[in-house]
Amino acid sequence: MSRVAELPCCVCGSHEVQVHHLIGRNLRGMSQKSPDWLTIPLCFTHHSLLHSNGWRDWEMTHGSQIDYLARTLEKLYDQ
Repeated sequence: MSRVAELPCCVCGSHEVQVHHLIGRNLRGMSQKSPDWLTIPLCFTHHSLLHSNGWRDWEMTHGSQIDYLARTLEKLYDQ
């Protein structure tokens, strides 16, 4: 997760990020967070919007968390 925190926000490119555990799509059990490998870097604004608006609405506006996860993993492991 520390390496994810070093990446820019995957939506806007800001370098002030929070590590977001993916939500929705049955990626976790009830009341459990996703595993640490299912994380993406999001700035405070995009992270807050995702949690306040719900993942479906957020993805309609900003794109799929899964797509952002794929790009994040590529950045981490294709170096």
